[in-house]
Amino acid sequence: MISFDYFLLLLAHLAVLTFVSYKIARLRNRNGNNDDDDEGGTGFDLTPPKLDLPPGIVLPRDVPEEMEAVH
Repeated sequence: MISFDYFLLLLAHLAVLTFVSYKIARLRNRNGNNDDDDEGGTGFDLTPPKLDLPPGIVLPRDVPEEMEAVH
């Protein structure tokens, strides 16, 4: 037989699920009126940044061709 503690636990879970589903449904209805796909914020620039390295520091992909022949 289900004890009173399990009954309260089940009741609390149902209350939380009802509250969360209500909030999600309200959020979808409120934001569902927008026809644009813009989510705000700035777009991502997928190109790597150009680093300003001190003299003598060379990244592996920036090695000149004559240095590649030495290795």
